[in-house]
Amino acid sequence: MAGTLYLIPAALGDVPWQNTLPEAGRTIACGLEFFLVENAKTARAELKRLGHTRPLRGSVDRTTAGAFAAKRY
Repeated sequence: MAGTLYLIPAALGDVPWQNTLPEAGRTIACGLEFFLVENAKTARAELKRLGHTRPLRGSVDRTTAGAFAAKRY
């Protein structure tokens, strides 16, 4: 099953999101439900800065993520 992978840049420092992402990218990012991130704390801060309103679920370890991917696709 084909899908879409969105790469969302994280700002370096305290800058407005408009400096790193166009409005269309922000709209897409705020509509996503699942994220694969390197650092959960940094990702949560970036999503908050973008105005992401959906609740962010807890972190998932690699084993659980693999099982989720196998069931999902």
